[in-house]
Parts: sequence; structure tokens; C-alpha cells
Amino acid sequence: MAMWVFGYGSLVWKAGFNFDERLVGFIKGYRRVFYQGSTDHRGTPEFPGRTVTLEPADPHEVCWGAAYKITKKEEQEIALTHLEVREKQYDKKAYVDFFTEPLATTPTVSGVMV
Repeated sequence: MAMWVFGYGSLVWKAGFNFDERLVGFIKGYRRVFYQGSTDHRGTPEFPGRTVTLEPADPHEVCWGAAYKITKKEEQEIALTHLEVREKQYDKKAYVDFFTEPLATTPTVSGVMV
């Protein structure tokens, strides 16, 4: 079974893992914010650097990015390990619908991990 990962920040231009397919599109009900302070790859403990994160928003709001399809089990495990290190200061995962067409009512892919 394929795994899909949504990138909304630096994952858009630097995934850091192998993938089989990349789609540009958006998710609904979230917005991108620079609220999270990071000390692991940006900033210092005294002055944390700001990194982009998602927060729930109005259901009609959208966040654009890219979805990555990973089909091989071994590549999925590598990607998840990579993301756990890269995104370690995040506290939860969600699985959402991903759209590629602005007027679409049916998602292109369901169950995309963010």
C-alpha cells in the first residue's frame, strides 16, 4: 500500500527521501504559520529560529504544498525515520484529503500524512 506525505514548507523543495510521484496541490482546513521556535536546526536556546508549521483553520482555508507518494515498504520506513528526525519538535500527525484542482470537490488522494 502506498504512503503519501504532504510537504508545506521546506519539504516542497527538499524532501530528503525517495519517492515515486510528486503532486502539487493543497489541503483544506489548515494554514501555514511561523509560530514554532526551533533550536535543533535553526536558532539557539536563547533565540529559537522560527519554522513553519500547520495549525487548524477555517474549513474553507487551504494550504498549498506537495504530496509525495512512496510505494516500497523499505522506502516508507526510511522516509518515516527521516521525518521523525527532521520534524522532531512537532507533536502530532494527521491524515487529510489532498486536492490538485482548486474547484474540485473530490480529493485527488485521501489519507495523506501531515
